[in-house]
Amino acid sequence: FFIVSGFSIHYSSCHLDFKNGDCLHYIYKRIRRIYPIFVLSLIFSILILNLTSREANPTTILLSFLFLTDIANGAISHPIPTNPPIWSLSYEVFYYLLYPLISSKLVSYKSRIVISFSFLLALTCSFASIWGFSNHLTNIMELYWIWIFGAIIAQKKIEGDPITFPFSKGWIFASFLFAVTLENAYCYTNWAWGIAFILLFLLFLDKPNSKKISPSI
Repeated sequence: FFIVSGFSIHYSSCHLDFKNGDCLHYIYKRIRRIYPIFVLSLIFSILILNLTSREANPTTILLSFLFLTDIANGAISHPIPTNPPIWSLSYEVFYYLLYPLISSKLVSYKSRIVISFSFLLALTCSFASIWGFSNHLTNIMELYWIWIFGAIIAQKKIEGDPITFPFSKGWIFASFLFAVTLENAYCYTNWAWGIAFILLFLLFLDKPNSKKISPSI
């Protein structure tokens, strides 16, 4: 889902000039596309909540409207019981707000820097969570690298640059590794997972010696 989101945002917004006034237009389009249907879905969810005699305190309802709910450790508030999937939108909205800052850096020669930065940021936030500093922001940034990957794919498509197999393989394996452990524990709670993650990360670095690195991994 986050990969598709990153792809669609960059593919539809890469032509915008955020330094010359397009930022407000971009934010307006995001709000117009998301918030009306989001409000309707929340109203419906609250109605079902009342009909089924389930409870949600006013703070939870308010934070739901502000995209500030989450299901992970350190959450400000959990989503209302009748609409738990809205947690993902609290991540999405934050990624949308970050996009104007990184859009110009998604061109080919800087894409590796963006990927590496977002990946290291995810590692840092994961370790922060392990050490007891888990919060809404660290939870969001742990998954940012997946969203960035979608944007990188969009950039490669825009440029007509074929996505190499090592590039795809590394991200697919890393994403799978993340997904199969996400429900039970952070990938980095076990050093073996952390090492595996770093090795898989090397698979999609398009370096001259990648053919030597991949077989050894």
